[in-house]
Amino acid sequence: MTTFQRHVLFIFLLLLSPCESFVVNKTLFRRRPALLHETRESTYSLVNDQPKTLLSQRISTPISSLPPPPEASANPSDDGFRSFRQNVPLSVQHWLRDSGMLRFIVNSLVYIGLPGLVQQYPDTLSTFLRLTNECTTIKYGNHPMQKMDVFEPKTVSKQSKGLVVICHGGAWGSGKKWMYRLTATRKLEHGYTIAVLGYRTYPDASVDGQVSDIQRSLDKLKQRYPSQHTTILGHSSGSHIALLGVLQRKLKVDALICVAGVYDVVKHFMFEKGRGVDMISPLLPANGHVEKEWVLRSPIRLVDETTRDILPPTLLVHGAKDSVVPYTSAVDFYNALQQCQSDENCLLSILPSTEHAETVIQLMVGGETQDIVMEWLESQVLE
Repeated sequence: MTTFQRHVLFIFLLLLSPCESFVVNKTLFRRRPALLHETRESTYSLVNDQPKTLLSQRISTPISSLPPPPEASANPSDDGFRSFRQNVPLSVQHWLRDSGMLRFIVNSLVYIGLPGLVQQYPDTLSTFLRLTNECTTIKYGNHPMQKMDVFEPKTVSKQSKGLVVICHGGAWGSGKKWMYRLTATRKLEHGYTIAVLGYRTYPDASVDGQVSDIQRSLDKLKQRYPSQHTTILGHSSGSHIALLGVLQRKLKVDALICVAGVYDVVKHFMFEKGRGVDMISPLLPANGHVEKEWVLRSPIRLVDETTRDILPPTLLVHGAKDSVVPYTSAVDFYNALQQCQSDENCLLSILPSTEHAETVIQLMVGGETQDIVMEWLESQVLE
């Protein structure tokens, strides 16, 4: 392997955020969740005083006690990105991004990380194989990526509590539906029908095409499950396109869960620039190449007085230690809702000790992200 090839491989290993989670100590997933909800008194607390359940437990923590969001240039693990950006010709970076080679490498590296996940969580292999045998794959378009895996609960009553549609992450340019298959486990156990979406990632589709894919998949699901309470659960870029579609009035659902999402493309581009990934990241082309297009695809820029009429009950979950998408992404979006008095049905939850990839791993194997999501979801279905 040449020096250049080693350099490229090193960069992609860094770029693949889910690989971080394969070496996370298991004790991180045993902590009880701390829910933090921003109020107009500039504290993070929950609005219900009843202490019976996780979501109704009042916790009040001054904003000053939260760690500051990670600086884009402060993470030493990003030094390789910055070196890559300086030393590799821009044409090569763009070719990797726009040819689909970046997607191929990043998706392939997930396979490399799987043994580490199975070693740390031995039950995941048997669970994954069981889910694979139980899933029904449904096409909703002609493109190979326009498919979804559907799982139906095997409960005594055989009646589903509702439909949960999962939109995977991957920085708009990578990710596959099978990578998020394990996130169905806990929800199936609680009696929900799960659809894990595959959708066209860049360069096969821009953000607009990805929103369109979600729309088409929902139309297909509504034909199959016409009366189901429907929730979209997105992670990272999956949260972005789900929320964007709702605010553009293209997606209509009963509830929305956004985990570790990007809600201001303009601001996030500057963060990626500080990390050194801006020229290789799919963010720029997938969202329209120029700032005026990024504004149109930033959920935070679409919030106004009419948002309260179109935004369903929404849960925002973000890790305070997220160095891929800073938690201020969620805080800023919630603040925008408050300014337009559209925050009544939105809960903001900041997890003090959680990183970006940990949120999705916790959705797979258990932890505070999953606990919060499941209890909030149950509260919505029971209402």
